[in-house]
Amino acid sequence: MSLARRDGSGELVGTDGVLGPLSGLITVEPEARAAVAAALGDLADALAVESPDAAVRSLQLLRAKDAGRASLVVAPGGGQQSHFHDTSRHESGFADIGAGRWAIDLVSAEPSVASAVAFLLGGVLVVDDLAAARAVVSEHPELTAVTRDGDVLGAARASGGSGAASSALDVQAAVNEALDRREAVEEELARLRPALEGARAGEAARLADVEAARQVQNAAETRKAAASAQLGRLEQVVRSATAEAQRLRERRDTVESRRSDALLALEAAERQLAVAEDEPVGAARPAGAGRPLGHGRGTAAAGAPRHRRVPPL
Repeated sequence: MSLARRDGSGELVGTDGVLGPLSGLITVEPEARAAVAAALGDLADALAVESPDAAVRSLQLLRAKDAGRASLVVAPGGGQQSHFHDTSRHESGFADIGAGRWAIDLVSAEPSVASAVAFLLGGVLVVDDLAAARAVVSEHPELTAVTRDGDVLGAARASGGSGAASSALDVQAAVNEALDRREAVEEELARLRPALEGARAGEAARLADVEAARQVQNAAETRKAAASAQLGRLEQVVRSATAEAQRLRERRDTVESRRSDALLALEAAERQLAVAEDEPVGAARPAGAGRPLGHGRGTAAAGAPRHRRVPPL
């Protein structure tokens, strides 16, 4: 069931003198909704109008437009307020019945419809079960007893059973509860909004820090790549220098070897020279012997140094 109107009431909503659905103008204690809805009958789904004149205009409008039928709860109008809520129980002599609670005590109504609701629920007692309802009606036939399950028992009428559909009161209560929950959620959101905004600001700051750190990391990686490239170049230079040093060592070793050979040859030549100089002039030589080294050079040859130092390479 919903609050959408499928009868002539939908044509009347919003027109002059119509106060709105009765279910939206009263509040019923949760445990008594089924009982009050049963006591009101079709009027639980009715529209409320502000006066008898407004009721007449509404019915005329429905007839003129052939818009169907509608149930109306009629307020006294003209600022008049009934005191039925205060007098119906005490003046009737049954104010002290202890079998249940008066239905009107379980309902809060807007001032515009309070007297009409009091009139409709006058003499209605909400009891626990049908046995209690039977006892009340037997002792007070002028009353109507309604069980909390929605069974109605009076001296001349009864209604009830199983499978009762949700009434407009139940639907309106559900709507009101949903609205209350929504308001509570909105209040909670309003309370949490500063913290949420602070968290978002903190998140933005952290994201900025992350971006700055990423830029620093990128710069460091760029420097690392440049350093790696430079290190590669330097390693190549080192390898080239090492190869060049090895080549120079090999060349030095070759030159040292040649120098050693030259020194040995020089020593051998000097020994031969020394032997030749020690031989007497004009002495017979063996056949085929050559001229002594230094022969014919005269004094210059004789005065030449015996050894020549070869400077190191």
